[in-house]
Amino acid sequence: MIGIIGGVGPAAGLDTYRKIIEETYASSDQEHLPVLLYSLPNRISDRTRFLLEGDVENPSYALADIAIQLAKAGATVAAIPCNTAHAEAIFSVIKN
Repeated sequence: MIGIIGGVGPAAGLDTYRKIIEETYASSDQEHLPVLLYSLPNRISDRTRFLLEGDVENPSYALADIAIQLAKAGATVAAIPCNTAHAEAIFSVIKN
């Protein structure tokens, strides 16, 4: 199952899901990949503000928590469709 961490751009999670659907070779609904899209923008602090000003909590903690929730729901891989979430100061915490 694919997990998508939404809430890190207004339509980024939805766009990622759409791309998965478009790139999946399936002749019926049942042949599509199982996907969980979990969007909690209210829990994730502003990534750009954290990187530039440092006056908000590191968003990595919320992102990692959401990834754990996705794993508990059955996701075996997770996508974070957000450029700033992959900045070293954020992503290095998520990886650990």
